[in-house]
Amino acid sequence: MQVKLLPTHYKNIAFITGILSLLILIFNMFYQELFESNNLFFKWIFKNIFLISLLVFSFTQEKIETDEISLLRFERLKQAVIFGGVILVFDSISELIFYHGHIDMKSGYEIMVMVLLFYLITFHSYKTKLTSK
Repeated sequence: MQVKLLPTHYKNIAFITGILSLLILIFNMFYQELFESNNLFFKWIFKNIFLISLLVFSFTQEKIETDEISLLRFERLKQAVIFGGVILVFDSISELIFYHGHIDMKSGYEIMVMVLLFYLITFHSYKTKLTSK
């Protein structure tokens, strides 16, 4: 089965934009007075840039895309979706158990970032094990 993925050079672009947006968000945490006028809008834009760069990084092909790597990609993506579902269920249960007048559930953004980071970490760790054999 042939899967359509983004070309390999998109991975470099996504990596650079992701790191830059993450650094800007961290810088904004410590120096909020620099971006005081539109701080929420500013954070929203760079959080979305970070999420988009994670998505692009996740769906770019490897330099050498074999059937083993494609199968590994599918398995890790399936595991990441299950991970996201488990996080969502445990977050819901913990909110019900420790209810103090208001419910503070994780946002879709937070869950999506956790799922993509889980996918990227597990995929690349298993890929290095696979290619080192």
